Amino acid sequence: MMGENPFVSATIVVVAKNIGKSVALNVTIHGMMTLTEDSQRLDQEESAVCSGVIRTYQAPVVTVFPDDDTGYGLFIPGVASLPSKIEKPHISAMDAPLLSPPNSKLISPKFLGCVSYTYPTSSVSHHSGFRFALQYGETIPKGEHVNYPTTMLLENNNPHWVDYCVVGKNIPAKELRGHQLFGGFNAN
Repeated sequence: MMGENPFVSATIVVVAKNIGKSVALNVTIHGMMTLTEDSQRLDQEESAVCSGVIRTYQAPVVTVFPDDDTGYGLFIPGVASLPSKIEKPHISAMDAPLLSPPNSKLISPKFLGCVSYTYPTSSVSHHSGFRFALQYGETIPKGEHVNYPTTMLLENNNPHWVDYCVVGKNIPAKELRGHQLFGGFNAN
């Protein structure tokens, strides 16, 4: 994540389930990763991704029957440049990494977009919006000693799920999960 052009990189798999009563044709995913904190900007970015001409990353187009899902073929590769200046976020202690060094720069990667589809009786494109934040499962590294309150919060080595990642720290995929955010839009 560091270097001349620092960036954040992650890829997520989106599995969309058909909860309707009709077959969904031409199902594909349109999305992007963002580091935006502002909810109005998230709305604008999601609207831009899901309106007009759909721009997609060579996502496969599939057919999904009622009560079935797309499987693991729809994914969003995310790469976002770090802003030149990262403001100190105003977040609760439970949303921030407990083991981050003092004065760490924190970011909160988010994925947003839509799943688009058509019906057999119409060529009109429909879509359902989504937003997910990446969460990091923080645990005490082996052999590292931390203060007693932190040890109690991370007892039994259960992960402490946080919404922010430390800039410059690589996080293994097994320590990440998607967390659905409030917002987005329903099917049109």
